[in-house]
Amino acid sequence: MKNLPVIFLAIFTAILGAVIAVKIIPPQVQTTAAETTFDQVKKTGVLRCGYIVYEPYFFKDPNTGKMSGIFYDLVEEMGHRLSLKVEWTEEVGWGNFIAGMQSGRYDALCSGLSPNAAEAREMGYSIPVYYTAVGAYVRADDTRFLDKTGEERWAALNDKAIKISSMDGSLNSIIAKTDFPNAEIFSIPNMSDEAQMAENVSVGKADVNFMEIYRAAQYDKNNPGKLMNIDASKPIRVFPNVMGLPIGDMRMKSMVDNAIDELHYSGFVDQVLPKYEIVP
Repeated sequence: MKNLPVIFLAIFTAILGAVIAVKIIPPQVQTTAAETTFDQVKKTGVLRCGYIVYEPYFFKDPNTGKMSGIFYDLVEEMGHRLSLKVEWTEEVGWGNFIAGMQSGRYDALCSGLSPNAAEAREMGYSIPVYYTAVGAYVRADDTRFLDKTGEERWAALNDKAIKISSMDGSLNSIIAKTDFPNAEIFSIPNMSDEAQMAENVSVGKADVNFMEIYRAAQYDKNNPGKLMNIDASKPIRVFPNVMGLPIGDMRMKSMVDNAIDELHYSGFVDQVLPKYEIVP
């Protein structure tokens, strides 16, 4: 029993030491950092890609499942140069692709998209791969625009009598809300056929559709004389085409950005674009 004070002192000292250690050791040393997307990609050697079927960025044959397109070719080459296997994991739509990346079902949206401020709160972006012009297309016989020129035509779009063709989560809805708040948005469900937005204008369900020059030329090829660009000299947007990345994962962004840079200065991007872009 004479040794009890010594034992108690030893126990007290041990407890005190543990408390002090917890307080003085930085939190990042005490716990293991969560694995990032970059860590997972590097460890597995696989880049899991979500993709949106949207020509000319990404094609998918409905019968064979064969994939092609500007971003398909670019990302496959990127994987080769990074010594990564590219796995095209999941087809998604404009309205749900962010949720899929946030839940970890895939590592990046690899099929191309245009960045915007609202989505930047939830995801990151790569540097641009290339740029695309977007025009505003109305029915070729729509007299509300035929008797106007230049800025008058743009102003005429911002009217409650105008219906803007759109798809849930698409660029069209963003342009409509930002530039033409008085107009009505006529929207089709997420993951519908993109061509339906132009068709809705052609048949009178909507009055205007915002389309990349490439897609407008494709539509006119199959439906000559149906639609017209209200101002061919002035696109409503010239936007960058990028990859969607996990927000805050700077090592992932650095890896992808450097790979895109290499695809540019090696001339690979210039080789791919003419294969798919029918309009320069």
